[in-house]
Amino acid sequence: MTDMPAIGYLSDDARTGGEQKQAFEDIRDVIAELPGGSAEIELTISGGAISIPVRSTVIKIDTEADAAADDLDTIGQGNSRDGQVIIVRPVDAGRVVTLKHGNGGTGQMLLTGSKEAVLDNVELSIMLRREGTAWREIFRTTVVAASMARVANKVLNGRMAYSPRRTPGTEIGSANGMNYGDWPAQFGVHVQTSPQARATVSQSTDVPNWSVSPNSLKVDCTTAEAAVAAGEEWAVQTRISGNRLYDLLYGTSDAKTVTLAFDIKSPKAGTHPMGIFVINDNKHFLKEVTISSADTWEHFSMSIALPTAGTAIPFDFTEGLRITWPLVCGSAFHGTVDAWATGEKYSTSNQQNLMDNVANNFSLANVVLVVGDNEETIPLEDFDETMNACKRFYQKSYAYDVVPGTNGAAGGFYETWSLLTGDGTRLRSTMPFPVPFHGTPAVTKYDTLGAQGKASLITGGGGTQVHGQIRIYCVANGPDTITAYKDDSHQGMPGGYGFAVHWEARKEL
Repeated sequence: MTDMPAIGYLSDDARTGGEQKQAFEDIRDVIAELPGGSAEIELTISGGAISIPVRSTVIKIDTEADAAADDLDTIGQGNSRDGQVIIVRPVDAGRVVTLKHGNGGTGQMLLTGSKEAVLDNVELSIMLRREGTAWREIFRTTVVAASMARVANKVLNGRMAYSPRRTPGTEIGSANGMNYGDWPAQFGVHVQTSPQARATVSQSTDVPNWSVSPNSLKVDCTTAEAAVAAGEEWAVQTRISGNRLYDLLYGTSDAKTVTLAFDIKSPKAGTHPMGIFVINDNKHFLKEVTISSADTWEHFSMSIALPTAGTAIPFDFTEGLRITWPLVCGSAFHGTVDAWATGEKYSTSNQQNLMDNVANNFSLANVVLVVGDNEETIPLEDFDETMNACKRFYQKSYAYDVVPGTNGAAGGFYETWSLLTGDGTRLRSTMPFPVPFHGTPAVTKYDTLGAQGKASLITGGGGTQVHGQIRIYCVANGPDTITAYKDDSHQGMPGGYGFAVHWEARKEL
């Protein structure tokens, strides 16, 4: 451990030749302690620790006795100084080194996100700086593949940031099938065989302290499920279109391994099954995670090798696969964990009833599905890019923060003042959707008082609105445009009349 000479030490006329030579040696030693200032060395873990020799900063770490995996709990500080920086990486991808976060004591590591770091690739390096008795992470490299698809989150809106519907308080559970509502876009509630359970679902600001997003999805049980029948299911689910999944090479000899990661807060501790279901191939893969403490955020990450045979996922906007977190799931949908198998299964026999009490809340955040084995390669989602991608499935004429069916014209509305024919009977206006849909959407119209299925007639000069008109229509012409018009058979309107109508359009998976 060496310090640089003080400022002005070498230029002081009182320095002897011997003192100047020693000062130059000290400078040389300090430079050697900088990253790249000395040759990379190899250290082997012993009892969960390594000790750094003098003037060593770039270190390859090997497992004890060449084990397939080993944990590094602490890094000895005897030959380092406060503020010194070191860089560590694994010797071999086949001997995985896991850096443990906050194990306590001198030499503990304080890692980003308060999570352990798995070094399973020789291209992965972590830079640490000594701070008192600890080593704090200041930088981490990632493995960058040739294709940008390598770092793309396949889950659209996985950070839960975009929530356009804004219709809070609606109970979910009575309608079988996929339910969408006031919660993060592209996530829904999948219900089968009419379970008793009901809940409200919302976008929440309750997130783990390591979260890269300010939002989560929250399920608040409002009616308990007393007894789960075999065919019943109540689950949080996200569906991913095939054109986001093509580079997975599913069902081919080059099929990839994917990493699925997420944060959950559950009302119960213990085993929680969840799964992936591939639509075209009718195959499922189930996993189980263990919650240590109820009502506490916990992070999970898992690698899944995709099958090398089977029906490929189409490269289009149809549903490619779905990821499901069941809260209620009967035995008809139970399968075997950690194996690809045929059929629509979402859980295992270890499924708990997470909706057996109206006090139960379940939350989900930071969902990532990525090609490869490192979730850290996922950048923070850009809100505008996420919003535009989600608009392939749902749009509205209202402003982002305005609930459809709101009383008033807030958010902009459809309006026209000129007749397209001279017979006084026809009024029509067409506009493009801000983002084309992936197919022809279904449209719901509202008048400016918020009445569903109706429109508002505007008298000459725009002074008066007559609400509740049902003979003014609002339809999609395909994926690109929407038209509002007055029925030709209805009474004629003199020039200068028009209409106002809000709309919602949806074409979800």
